[in-house]
Amino acid sequence: MSQHRHKRSHTTPKSILIIRLSAIGDNVMATPLIRALRQQYPQSTIDWLVQPESKDLVSYHPELRNTISWPTKRFKQLAKAKKYGTLFREWRTCISDVRKRNYDWVIDTQGLLKSGIIAKLSGAKYIVGCGSREGAQFMVHDNVPKIHGKPRISSEYFDIAEFLDLPTDSFSMELGLPPASWKIAEGIIDEFNLTNGFITVFPFTTRPQKHWIESHWVELIDQCWEQTALPCVILGGPGDRQASEAITSKLKESKSFVNLAGQRFLSIPDAAALIGKANISVGVDTGMTHMSIAHQRPTVCIFGSTVPYKETHTTKVSILFEDLECAPCRKHPTCDGRFDCMRQLTPAKVLADVLKFID
Repeated sequence: MSQHRHKRSHTTPKSILIIRLSAIGDNVMATPLIRALRQQYPQSTIDWLVQPESKDLVSYHPELRNTISWPTKRFKQLAKAKKYGTLFREWRTCISDVRKRNYDWVIDTQGLLKSGIIAKLSGAKYIVGCGSREGAQFMVHDNVPKIHGKPRISSEYFDIAEFLDLPTDSFSMELGLPPASWKIAEGIIDEFNLTNGFITVFPFTTRPQKHWIESHWVELIDQCWEQTALPCVILGGPGDRQASEAITSKLKESKSFVNLAGQRFLSIPDAAALIGKANISVGVDTGMTHMSIAHQRPTVCIFGSTVPYKETHTTKVSILFEDLECAPCRKHPTCDGRFDCMRQLTPAKVLADVLKFID
């Protein structure tokens, strides 16, 4: 594909910046680019620009030189408070920090105006974007189309790698977590007596049509306990406390679960470390499900309104999806809130795949 690339891309880069500010799941799925770039350019330095909440998902990746925080939330807070002078000064400082690193290449995997401006002002000799829009398409030398519905995991990042002629034989997600996060995970395992094993479950995500049915979660957790004696550790954010308690209040046995969703603050890398120690994970389309796959742990994915991938090229992952006429509806459900695709994925279907991995 190199013949279609801008002529500036044909020089060997001494320094490369990957921009992926958010979301958490996309940060995880973009990580194969790091290893692919290292294989192609063993002498190059590789950095990653990311929002602070996701920084420690990759900060200890062995092939990264630096992870650079881009404080998007801070900028939004300053704008909301109308502190425009402070906003400009802090934003300019962050841009200066990027610019002084003298990147040869910038790979803008975000493809939005905010990331496009950073890429352009970095001063990089070559900028490639991924589905760049909102004006960002005018700030790149090459723009790799983002095609929805491709079956393989990390497909849009795989397309960037192919476009840049990077090796893609082993294009796998890979986290780089701080040692402190692994210690916190070990402490939770000891505290809740999980040394004989456990299942991590991720019932919550950004949109209601991506959620599995509450009663289905209740039945699944009850059955997992009865048939495996492995408790389910429920993970989620502070805003998921009420929803998690609605599930746990209906469970038959208190020993069948440990609810950490909203009960205790776990940073994103701390949760990722705990997921890496689970026997198996079950989750909807959310960043934690992708983390489990990145850890190469057995994972059962429950997909409905969105199907981010159907192929993971590993026998450790099961993807459950009801291919109805209306699916995937993405952000536009037509079922009047019934969420038929999720309702038809019964606890029995999910349990059967869980037991395959445990047996």
